[in-house]
Amino acid sequence: MLDSHEEYDKMNQTESQLWWYKNLHDQVLSTLQNKFRSKEISILDAACGTGGLMKRLMNDGFSNVQGFDVSPYAASLAQSKTGKEVNVLNLKEASAFYRPASFDAIICNDALYFIEDTQLPVLLAQLWNLLKPGGVLVINLPAFQMFSGMHDVSVAIKERWTYSKFNKIAKGAFPDALSATHTYWPFLLSPLILSARGWQRLRLKMKPGAEVVSDVELPPLALNKIFYNLTKWESCLPFPKWIGSSLFIVIHR
Repeated sequence: MLDSHEEYDKMNQTESQLWWYKNLHDQVLSTLQNKFRSKEISILDAACGTGGLMKRLMNDGFSNVQGFDVSPYAASLAQSKTGKEVNVLNLKEASAFYRPASFDAIICNDALYFIEDTQLPVLLAQLWNLLKPGGVLVINLPAFQMFSGMHDVSVAIKERWTYSKFNKIAKGAFPDALSATHTYWPFLLSPLILSARGWQRLRLKMKPGAEVVSDVELPPLALNKIFYNLTKWESCLPFPKWIGSSLFIVIHR
């Protein structure tokens, strides 16, 4: 996806409406609202894509938001959407571009799967170094290999994660972390997603030359609303969510 204008166009057109993006942005927003009383905090969206999360945060009153992305095309779309300067950087360059302890919150959604396991602890430590004491690092990752499918091929997902694997690889990157929480999501839609991705894998085996497309498509509006409300409601369920196609991690400094 790093160079796919088509995928970035789809993201740009759907991320304010698609149930998955809306729920992800809800989770980020809720994390920040629960963590900070002020909306003057400094926020970095690391690998911001086409700027949908930045725009959502700004709409909620968080004005001190910065972002960067490795794709000049995505950065230009994000800049048009937000009116903010969006830098063209890869994740490995961020620590040299920004001053240490510059941000109260750093968000890195669905970008770390581009990084090799051996390089990930160093990169996470560099992001951590950009965080102020009392800050928070928010990460979303694709979860569980059984949820892989055409989407993974289309957006170049190299691997999927569990929290135990992340915790093992990232060990030592957050030496002064106070706490960390995680959840898998969407939980209630997992059977539907699992069956859809299984069918995608079967199609790829049966027709190796079949067209490969991502799941970044807006479903019928009624279905999109049902998926959104169901996934939003599940966050209120009083038990751990042990499965889902995404992994949402919050680490407090």
